[in-house]
Amino acid sequence: MSANELVDKYRRQLKEALLASGADLQAEAKRELSKPGRGVLYDRKNMRNRSSKPGDPPAVQTGHGRRSVQVDNSRINQFEVRVGTNLKYMAHHETHGRPWLLPSLMRVKERIRARFAALRRR
Repeated sequence: MSANELVDKYRRQLKEALLASGADLQAEAKRELSKPGRGVLYDRKNMRNRSSKPGDPPAVQTGHGRRSVQVDNSRINQFEVRVGTNLKYMAHHETHGRPWLLPSLMRVKERIRARFAALRRR
């Protein structure tokens, strides 16, 4: 195998690992955002809803926030993958007492580390 072929192989494997890691984080974030609220029960638009407690992820009201969590791989050629949402209120939840993305990352970080460590051993 030539040096160029070897470099191409490792680049391809790195991109695959990045995409798989992004998918892991997206799935975990959506699981986090599927947890039922443990806060106050209230009526909203003829429906009963339960809010989340501070420190818990935001409770599902419509599911729009959860559905908005996406993997952005538009910069994969620069070896960058982003996971998140473009909804401002989801960023507000994350930074104002109802985190959902950072706890998700903490749960998948060892899987991600293991995936990249395995690349180094190849």
